[in-house]
Amino acid sequence: MLKLSTIVLFATVLHEGVSKPSWPPAVNNYRGLLNELSKNTTVWAQAARELRAWMQDNDPDYPLYHLTAPEGWNNDPNGVTYDPYTGLYHRFYQYDPTYSDTKMHGSVPRTWGQTVSRDLATWEDWPGIYADTPWDEHGVFSGNCAFNGSDPHPICIYSNNPCDIGVCATSKDGWVTWEKRACMTHPPSAKSQTNHDTSIWQESDTGQWFLLIGGCTFNSPGSGVDPNIPKYPNAPCFGNGQLWTSPNLDNFTYVGPLTPGGPGGYWELPYLLPYDADGNAIDNYHHEQGKRYILAFGHGNSYYVGNYTRQNHSFVPLMATSNRQESLRTPMPTGSWALQNGSLASTIGPNGTASGLPSSTPGGHGSIFFPDSKATIPYFSSLNQPNGFSFSLSIQPSTVCGPKGSVLGRSDQLWALELWCTGQTRQLNFYVRKSDKDGGIYRAVQENVPVGSWSIIAGSYNGSASYSNNIKLYINGESHPASSQPGTYVGNVSSDRSGLTLGGGLNGVYIANVSIYSQSLSDQDLIAVTKGERPPPSPQPTPPPHPPDPNRPPNGWPEPFLSDTTSYYSINPHLTDTKGENNKTRRLAFGWILGGVSDSSKTGIVPYWQSAHSILRILGIHKNYMTQIPAPEIENLRNTSQYYGTRSIMPNTSGYFPNCSGDVLELIATFDYSQSNASAFGLILRKGSNFSGLYIGYNTNTLSITAGNSPGNGASWYADMMQQPYGNNTATLRIFLDRSIVETYSGGAAMTTRISLPRKVSQISLGVDAWSVGDTVTLVNLTAYIMKSMWGHVSNKINS
Repeated sequence: MLKLSTIVLFATVLHEGVSKPSWPPAVNNYRGLLNELSKNTTVWAQAARELRAWMQDNDPDYPLYHLTAPEGWNNDPNGVTYDPYTGLYHRFYQYDPTYSDTKMHGSVPRTWGQTVSRDLATWEDWPGIYADTPWDEHGVFSGNCAFNGSDPHPICIYSNNPCDIGVCATSKDGWVTWEKRACMTHPPSAKSQTNHDTSIWQESDTGQWFLLIGGCTFNSPGSGVDPNIPKYPNAPCFGNGQLWTSPNLDNFTYVGPLTPGGPGGYWELPYLLPYDADGNAIDNYHHEQGKRYILAFGHGNSYYVGNYTRQNHSFVPLMATSNRQESLRTPMPTGSWALQNGSLASTIGPNGTASGLPSSTPGGHGSIFFPDSKATIPYFSSLNQPNGFSFSLSIQPSTVCGPKGSVLGRSDQLWALELWCTGQTRQLNFYVRKSDKDGGIYRAVQENVPVGSWSIIAGSYNGSASYSNNIKLYINGESHPASSQPGTYVGNVSSDRSGLTLGGGLNGVYIANVSIYSQSLSDQDLIAVTKGERPPPSPQPTPPPHPPDPNRPPNGWPEPFLSDTTSYYSINPHLTDTKGENNKTRRLAFGWILGGVSDSSKTGIVPYWQSAHSILRILGIHKNYMTQIPAPEIENLRNTSQYYGTRSIMPNTSGYFPNCSGDVLELIATFDYSQSNASAFGLILRKGSNFSGLYIGYNTNTLSITAGNSPGNGASWYADMMQQPYGNNTATLRIFLDRSIVETYSGGAAMTTRISLPRKVSQISLGVDAWSVGDTVTLVNLTAYIMKSMWGHVSNKINS
């Protein structure tokens, strides 16, 4: 059997040794328009439709309802905009045209291809934006478009190649011909480019425009040092969004960075997306009305949900300690606390007893699930504290848990903890104590803390001490040997060294005993005192700078969430419209689907083409996650359907849908596992005599969607951000199969996968089946829709 290949290949020409055939008229006619730089939208749309139809007929991998270039290379979605003056949606994309078999991807400047639609379902091709001026002759790179007030002429702002100029292009003939100028020419620093991907918004109360550009900074804003000037030679640059402003989209003034910087050494594609307090989207022209914001950036499809302060143009995640000072002082209902971002919720009763835990007896065991790290972390509770509540967390050696965070909320009498896990075996004991006033909460930050350590971000802790032999403990200036000492202390993570600095107290109560592993610290690096008094350290020479790690988030920030990185990048969420439920604003996104070159293209049966776009997704906020669900317009491409009722899916069995087959499908399957011990279940796609199929599924232990070449294995994404439509202990998988492209949606999550098969295998691998692991599971129903092509005629357009 063949196995699924997830290798992404990048080719620029036909494979060596493959002859260049005489292409049919559909190929040559379209290339003729490219070489003429045609502006005739009618002729262009017809020629592209004919070429796409020929490619679909001759390449079993070429998609029908996912955008790819008619031929050639495409990547990022750009300038996705709704035109209120014509009622048309415009989607550009990064496009390396094929002018001939020798003048193509790898040897030609990048351009913008353009497609238009009236209903977000049926699309047609138009002439795009060419690399035809001194400012963009080497390439038209990423950007976006907007309308300036009542001016009906769109303006697109994008990066040139090599991103040292921001180009402003305006069309006065309906998105066909473009007047260009260099509108941004000065970079913030030598490391941060002038214009590297452009997102655009406006504040309606002031009329001021803002551009958020990809880049990096050396220092945090407010540190007293210019963020764009390194403090020492070879200082690392930290990925950041660089903010610019303009009153009129003519002249742009640099404002500064959006964040302290990081994670990552450089950010691409930054977007700051506004939502109201209920999670409803706000359009790009009323940005200041946001109450919560998604900060998305191209460092592995990362994102945060947080707060944006426009007075100082700064963003802080909701879970950052620098953002928790006021929220910790906002009472929850008296006596209650909850583990946000997890599955544990409990109520503290009289004498510190707890209810709602998986086990409420002293020493009882249960599990706390961290969805963003996909790790189940054992814990035990000790409920014998009359004035508080304590418990212990441990990371098992087999657990995969990247640096992530969780938060214990505060009641009227309880303070909060935020815990970080970095993946190796460590155990600390944490204690929440009743308090009559606010003082003494120590807010630790993480920087250069060794991999494998835990640290308390806010609050206090207790437990048994373990010191390495090269560490001494100072109490009131007196040195103590490296062993467990009586007494109580509190501590913070050092902001400049790998270790802890002890000192201070919580309302006069001192908490002791911190486990420290194998540090190389001098005597002065670790100091603890009583009564909150700390003697000044002895003067020491300033050590040479230790470069911080650009791959870590800013001090006090949690690690960002990740969104669908399997075969997916360059999310463009610029588009908004008012066609949501009850005419609410929607935030809409396309993304770039990566993938290798098809077998038909490699062997010269069709011209070279590579990559595609996702279907249209609606982005929302739910429980501090960014959610992604398919836009309903995709349903307009449904053709015929088949319905399959309830059946039991047993492990190691097959043949559940003998009459269901195809490679251009939408599948909606609902499973009920309330009476099952199945660990995973799902559907098999593209099953055939020479290919075992792609296994799409749902894992009940991690609450995640999965894709791989065997049951329950492969890539996975946490999928419990939104309620499943049929309630608890059910999972609904919505799968879009478009030949070599698979998109899966469930619980607010999305996962993109590619299937790379040899041509002959692809043509006969069309079966659909079901699977389960560990136990029988109930399939409630399955509906399979055969999908139509997205390429058609778009009426009432403006022609040149």
